[in-house]
Amino acid sequence: IVSGSITRPILRLAKSVEKIGEGNFEQRVPVETQDEIGELAQSFNVMIDDLKSYVKQITDVTAERERIGTELNVATRIQAGMLPSIFPAFPDNNEFEIFASMNPAKEVGGDFYDFFLIDKEHLAIVIADVSGKGVPAALFMVIAKILIKNAAQTGIQPEEVLKTVNNSLCEGNNEGMFVTVWLGIYDFKT
Repeated sequence: IVSGSITRPILRLAKSVEKIGEGNFEQRVPVETQDEIGELAQSFNVMIDDLKSYVKQITDVTAERERIGTELNVATRIQAGMLPSIFPAFPDNNEFEIFASMNPAKEVGGDFYDFFLIDKEHLAIVIADVSGKGVPAALFMVIAKILIKNAAQTGIQPEEVLKTVNNSLCEGNNEGMFVTVWLGIYDFKT
């Protein structure tokens, strides 16, 4: 009788802990005594609650990382889609050939290139790098790229293009971001 009163709670505790070890975090260890076995059972119940909380946190963090990863993959494809990528770029033009590619160090970033016809005789070529990395640089890159192209297509000289773009980029730029740009206008008739 004495032996059974000691071993039965231990066996129940062992069976419950075995189910917990198999991943059943809904399993509760029965607390039937006020002795050391009861205290151990209560400790296992606290551990189960802590494990459930930890697993939920890990699940939430993993889901958030997957969501961010998916968004970064989409941003990478959007950014790559903004850069010229069809070659030959001007198949009807025999005066020149141009090719470019970019491999960002991170999923998205601030490096970019562009080239486009301003008119029938002038090709604009842009190579640039935005300060910083990641999503902020990518957003600034989009703005800079659009501003440069819009200004260059007005036909003004490269100096004026960059001056105009610089003034626009400085407006409301509280983060102090900047872009280093090389802009060339190629007159392929001369």
